[in-house]
Amino acid sequence: MSVSVSDLMALPSLKRAKVLAGKNSMERPVTCISVLESIDPGVLVEDVFPKGEYWGGEIVITGFLNCIDDIDRQCAIIRKLADGGDLGLIIYYVGVHLPKIDKRLIETADELDFILISMPENEPTLRYGEVINDVMGCIYRDRNRNEAIATELLAGISALPKHQQTMDTAVKMLSDRLSASVLLRGPSQDILSMATWPRSLTPEIRDAFETNRSLPESGLRQIFGDNVQIFREKIDEGKTRSVELIILKESQPLEESVLRQSLDAVKICLSIWGDGSGTHFDSEFAMRELVMSILNDEPMKMRQLGKIFGIDIRTLHEMWIFEPLTGDRLSDSRQALMRCREYLGEDSRNYAADVIGENLILFLPTMENRKDAEELKNAVTSEGKYRVVRCTGLETTTNVRDAWIRYKEHMKDAVKIFPEQEVYTLGELEFAEECRTEAEQGIGAVDSFLEPLKKLEEANREMALEQTLETLLLDCRGSLTDTSKRLFVHLNTIKYRLGKITELLGYDPTKMPESFRAYKMVAVRRLIR
Repeated sequence: MSVSVSDLMALPSLKRAKVLAGKNSMERPVTCISVLESIDPGVLVEDVFPKGEYWGGEIVITGFLNCIDDIDRQCAIIRKLADGGDLGLIIYYVGVHLPKIDKRLIETADELDFILISMPENEPTLRYGEVINDVMGCIYRDRNRNEAIATELLAGISALPKHQQTMDTAVKMLSDRLSASVLLRGPSQDILSMATWPRSLTPEIRDAFETNRSLPESGLRQIFGDNVQIFREKIDEGKTRSVELIILKESQPLEESVLRQSLDAVKICLSIWGDGSGTHFDSEFAMRELVMSILNDEPMKMRQLGKIFGIDIRTLHEMWIFEPLTGDRLSDSRQALMRCREYLGEDSRNYAADVIGENLILFLPTMENRKDAEELKNAVTSEGKYRVVRCTGLETTTNVRDAWIRYKEHMKDAVKIFPEQEVYTLGELEFAEECRTEAEQGIGAVDSFLEPLKKLEEANREMALEQTLETLLLDCRGSLTDTSKRLFVHLNTIKYRLGKITELLGYDPTKMPESFRAYKMVAVRRLIR
């Protein structure tokens, strides 16, 4: 998780401070803290935030010392800071140098969802350094224990106005996060986006790469020195154009896991904001990341990606898994995904679907109408042979994660128990798990559990009582008519056999609750056989 403004308010230096405005932005991530005492909004535009660029979710400290009586200028400064991407102001020396925080200042900040924090009033002993040390210490501690870089970037960018949701913003945020220079280069080695660390190195690094477009790493080290870590990786995902990510880190090198996290973050951002407009969705990679974040129970990441796609993750209570059963399973799953999108609607925002491994995974709200569920299944599987798993009642992402684990670990057992079924349920996966546990108790325990079935087998082999019971319960769901058809015997014969089975077991295996024991016995028997 990244550090939010709410987290900062619990720090020792800010415990007595008050939030006066912008409370809707309290959960936005903070990247750094700085000091600003300019009285000229024009300076902010031309020198600090040229052309409305985003320079990173900062919290700014000020005492308005050069414009303590000019409320119009104070409001103008807030507007320019908000336009540049800053989160808010921490105002010092109220009642000491600044007479008061004017009501118009609070109204302007609320209008922009810009946070306004007032330090304790009438205290001349306050020091900027105390808050700066506390805030930066909090940010660095969080970064050291947290490598959810993709989630941080998504959270930061998605909270910005649309015009600031660009790859340039993503690159600058990643540069700040890593304290490293980050570049994206196109196929012709032209620089598509760049943010240097520190920013003052921009001319030198730009000149180095523009002058030496195709230098190998050894050549780059001649330019930047042996103490610079150089990370280079080609990115060519889905419809995203081919680009190269370059990270230059001086002094303390970045760990491999951090570099891989950074690469994944750039891939996601490219798939969403790759054209720089902030509205275009070349979304294959990002959608795959959303589906994977749901399966892996990564709440922060899934919420941010869901927000970007306009999907309310909290409404997705069903998981469908479509397993292709033909030779080219990956191709069949991709075709199934296309049919799924066509059926549900390409522009719909009430589902998430993608191909994971060789299977199509679909999340959607509860389908209460059985006919609708059947139509969906038929539409997706209309041009191939598929095995379908439908898990319903998944109230939380933890439920989803548990269902996914059960699917991966117990689907093969479920198929052994119910071999000719078209649609499997979560309950059947759970039942397969129980049967597997029973089957692994040891020979003695298993023999004891299955002893009643041996009685059926030994009583009359010619009547196939055990096979009849197994077919009746597992394959025909208790239907005597279906069992007679499946075993190619007369219905009266099945009724007669059921009577014999009831005599030998001491209970009717088709009546609850006794029938559950018989149901589990024949399932375990089929599983181990």
